[in-house]
Amino acid sequence: MILCRFFCSIAALAAILSSSGDALAPRKPRVDPGVHRTLRQQATVNLMVTMHGGTGAALAEADVLASSSASGSDSTSRGARIVHLVDSLETLATSAQRPVAALLAQEADSSSSTPHFSSSTRLWITNQLFIADASVNLLQKLMAEPSIAEIREELVLTMGDDLEIELLDGPAIANTTLTVNAQAWGIEKIGTAAVWDQGFTGQNVTIATIDSGVRVTHEALRGNFLGDYGWFDPGTKRATPYDSSGHGSHVTGSIVGAQGIGVAPGAQWMACRGCSSATSCLESELLACAQFVLCPTDPAGENADCSKAPHVVNNSWGVTKGSADFSAVIAAWRAADIIPVFANGNSGSTATCSTVVSPADASNVIGVGASSSDDSLLAQSSTGPASDGRIKPDLTAPGVSVYSAWWTRDNIYAITSGTSMAAPHVAGAVALLLSARPELSYDEIWTVLTNSTARDEDQMSATGHATCGNISISSFPNNLFGYGRLNIQQAIASLLSD
Repeated sequence: MILCRFFCSIAALAAILSSSGDALAPRKPRVDPGVHRTLRQQATVNLMVTMHGGTGAALAEADVLASSSASGSDSTSRGARIVHLVDSLETLATSAQRPVAALLAQEADSSSSTPHFSSSTRLWITNQLFIADASVNLLQKLMAEPSIAEIREELVLTMGDDLEIELLDGPAIANTTLTVNAQAWGIEKIGTAAVWDQGFTGQNVTIATIDSGVRVTHEALRGNFLGDYGWFDPGTKRATPYDSSGHGSHVTGSIVGAQGIGVAPGAQWMACRGCSSATSCLESELLACAQFVLCPTDPAGENADCSKAPHVVNNSWGVTKGSADFSAVIAAWRAADIIPVFANGNSGSTATCSTVVSPADASNVIGVGASSSDDSLLAQSSTGPASDGRIKPDLTAPGVSVYSAWWTRDNIYAITSGTSMAAPHVAGAVALLLSARPELSYDEIWTVLTNSTARDEDQMSATGHATCGNISISSFPNNLFGYGRLNIQQAIASLLSD
């Protein structure tokens, strides 16, 4: 008995010391298996390095300031609040990333004949570092750094292909009046003309797109480009806006285009080229664009001016549903009162539900599906529910045979389809709401949009689907149409009647 007590006490003490040792031992980063898999196939890999701590502390501090401003105890302007948010994010990232930055500086100064990486980018909006062309040698050193939470390969995202494209020349006589273009059926369908007649065209609102760029000289787009602080291409740093595929010009035209093709022609647009094509949106460039949206810079990425931040940002890119890789971006935008609108994706199938992509599936963004002129759902429009069972999309909008600007000439237009064409109608609608009531919050905008939708059960149909997520198509909200099809005329009427 006495012997047992003695040895049992020693064993217990050893267990305690062992446990304490484990707790005090340096933390090792989680390394995604894909990193090793890629390095077995090639000499280098593009890495995303995530630091411990995330961005929560900076966002919480910004939330306190925003709450003080909203309560009237602080009259801080929106621009000043965004400056404070960005300063907090940058300070946090600089501190957290200091050991890794020192390691990279040491490697860059190394006399080694073989460089262990080609470049690195500090991403303060997510507290990450992007390292291009990292070698096995560098990976091994990063794996020993306790300040790192995770090391994984850079994601390559897609926007989803435009389903069909038909090109048309512009009208012989420019449309200089505020009238809907006869080709732009979606602008008419959602009741835009009646809103324009009330004097709400998106004036005093700025909308950003993260896409393939924009043809800035197009006749429908050149008149309301923001200008200074309105363009950034993280890949090339080119000084003048351009488009590499047409997708971005078409999207921007549907949001703000003149010639009767845009929902909010009185708004200004700004753009960041985060995608070189519909199938290639590099994560590092999307995150650089996310930073630009939060606090715009000149085309060289210098001389930031957070007061130029847009009110709305339209996005057509996405990754597998349920992903949290861009949650810090969305949180930062929301903290800055930037309304995020996302296309739901073009992965819809008559045989499968729950095809929505991320971040469109997030609870704090407006996810948009695509519908036709007769209010039937585009067959490829991605459906809900989200991974956690939440209903998505939030609503649908015109996304079939949409007429808008194209990138190859200044007076050429294209007709194409997809949720990428639907989301811009909603982004433009948000601008109309903000031109009517600039003080509206995200929650207020979401509520008025979803409460004012068109819900004609006799017309709304979805090929192959009667239910998704055990919710009937005839019950709203559902996982096909969300709360219904966008109706900005009714939304404005509801807003002004309050």
